[in-house]
Amino acid sequence: MNTTFLQKQVRAMLGCMLAFALLFCSTGVQAQWDWWSGGNSGFTNYCITVNVTNTTSCNMTLYCDEAGQGIYNMGNIGPGQSISIQPSQFGAHVYCINNQTGVQSGGIYANNCGTITYNVNDACTTNINTGGSNPSPDCQVDCSLANTNIGNYMFLGTFEGHAYYKRTSGDVEYWTALDYAGQIGGHLLVINSQAEQNFIYNNAGGGSYWLGLNDAQSEGNFHWITGEPVTYTNWAAGEPNNTGPNSNHADYVRVESDGKWYDDGDYAYHWTIVEVACPCQAVDPNPTPTCEIMCPPNVTVDACDANATDPANTGMPISTCQDVDFTYSDSGNANCGGTITRTWTAAADASCTPVDLVTYNLNACYSNSGNNSGMEYHEFTPSYPSGNGGGNFDGINATSLDRSSGKHSCTYGLNNSLAACFGMDGNSWSDNNSKAIRFNVTLNPDQIGYLSGLCFYELAPANYAWTASVDDTNINTGPNNYPTKYGIRVLKNGTEIFQQINIPTTSFWSLESFDFSNIP
Repeated sequence: MNTTFLQKQVRAMLGCMLAFALLFCSTGVQAQWDWWSGGNSGFTNYCITVNVTNTTSCNMTLYCDEAGQGIYNMGNIGPGQSISIQPSQFGAHVYCINNQTGVQSGGIYANNCGTITYNVNDACTTNINTGGSNPSPDCQVDCSLANTNIGNYMFLGTFEGHAYYKRTSGDVEYWTALDYAGQIGGHLLVINSQAEQNFIYNNAGGGSYWLGLNDAQSEGNFHWITGEPVTYTNWAAGEPNNTGPNSNHADYVRVESDGKWYDDGDYAYHWTIVEVACPCQAVDPNPTPTCEIMCPPNVTVDACDANATDPANTGMPISTCQDVDFTYSDSGNANCGGTITRTWTAAADASCTPVDLVTYNLNACYSNSGNNSGMEYHEFTPSYPSGNGGGNFDGINATSLDRSSGKHSCTYGLNNSLAACFGMDGNSWSDNNSKAIRFNVTLNPDQIGYLSGLCFYELAPANYAWTASVDDTNINTGPNNYPTKYGIRVLKNGTEIFQQINIPTTSFWSLESFDFSNIP
């Protein structure tokens, strides 16, 4: 079949008799297809080319999932290497799996003819936060803060640092379930113990549902999508057997209503249960100390001496805290032979008590693709929790968040709030990048004062979810080409005083804190 004309003839002859198929996925550098007659195939009907480049430092295996027809191993792709493949079906899912951890990348979907570029930049993390532990010393997991009212989801409860949600819109294919999980900042269900299995069984209700478990990388070697080790299973008798009700490529796992696990094809239909790490409650890195104050003992002095009652002679209180100011007042008979009662008062040294000076609430995010609002940032205005003259300052003035170029969109934040999504490009840090998010703060101290720190919540999800409001059901979502690192740069009067780069991003909302208190 070496011409388009001949291909059309074959279609006409076979179209009414039987279906026929070409081989499904081919690599541009390895494949050599032959027709049944033995002739070389000088023409194919592939109209999609996917150019894949591994931009990570990890060794990956490239896969092509041909929309229910099979999952094809396209070979190893090392750091910096590229492979071109040609899926034969619209909707084919092209993705990578980390050879060491088994973590799966988000991948891309080949939906249109033409050349598609897929830069693999995820699935290379070695430490994945799965909730239940503190992602930073300034943060404590608090499941009482979990959102119990997410649209289209039934809240199932919390267990060991995780919140669980069952989507109410019906059963879906595996990849749709995976996208749903990413939209609300979680992952498909991961079960690590009999206690967790019992919790899900008792709360999930009827129907079968997807697990975040698969052996798509290597038959029989199952791994969780979070990269956690498989320490617990609950297979039904005879499972796994690489056969599902509608598929002979059963590389994914469902749980039936009896709680037993079965392998199944990714294009079967089951319910979605999403597991989300419970919110992280910020812990004050500079908490107000709890102090023990010990007053000096009673003394007898010569009250006729004017200096006898000086604290240098009577003694000073002792505190277990630093930066404490003591004052005292006397009452009683100060005459010769009289008794004086001295009352001591302790207070924290005001010059050393940190207060919040400027905050930005991104819940005001607004971005509409129908106008130029995505390029404008005027909605991100500052507020002053301690007042415009808070702390030891006569005045505080801050600018709105801004950047010289680049669009922003709105997405879901913590605790039923909005957050802002800032698109970036480039593979390395550069000072004064036009897409850097920036703001200015001007402080006018009346005593001793300084900017001691910066904190914010950060998330770099595998799938983006654009929304106009927290209640909006018209969500635009898809694989996110997210950054894996970011940096912070602080200037004082135009001179750099702090810079930290190559800070890893996270796939969960993480409180990021930076301490400048030791910088002059």
